[in-house]
Formats: sequence, C-alpha cells, structure tokens
Amino acid sequence: MQLCLYDIAVRHSPKFRGLRPVKLTLEMLEHERPKEYVIENGIIIPASKRGKSISLEEVEKMILDIAKKIMHDYQYGYDRNTKKCDRCPYRFYCT
Repeated sequence: MQLCLYDIAVRHSPKFRGLRPVKLTLEMLEHERPKEYVIENGIIIPASKRGKSISLEEVEKMILDIAKKIMHDYQYGYDRNTKKCDRCPYRFYCT
C-alpha cells in the first residue's frame, strides 16, 4: 500500500502533471532484492509475477476508507479494546 500512496501522490500533484509512474520499487534492507511492481492499465502487478495484483482504484478506496475511520475516531474518540491494544504496534501513540 505504501508504494500505491506514492503513485497516487505523483498522479495528483501539479508538480508532476502529465507523468504516470510505470514501475514501483520498494528497497528493503533486510531482503537481498527489492520488491518491484509494474503498473499496467491501472493495475499494480508484481514484477516477479508472484503475488497478488491489485487495482489502483481499489487501493484508493481502501485509503479513503481508512482515512474516514481515522477522522471518525479523531472526532468522536474510540473504544479501546485492551486485548487488541496490548498487541498493537501503535499502542504507544494512543493516550
């Protein structure tokens, strides 16, 4: 999803008007090789052909859904579930 965010940022930025990413690469230091994807007709496809392809439209919907949930929790608070919170990697950010 991180690479999809970058693609969306480039497509919507006036600074990069007219440019369309065709390849996305995620360099991960703990791995010998980077994860690479190609974008064809709005679909992100793993360059290795292994793994799941996903449409950019679907990713944008997921991002918007997450953003709406964050906004809701910010405005109205949220019910902390201690079982889930104890295992959550972001628990230190919540007060």
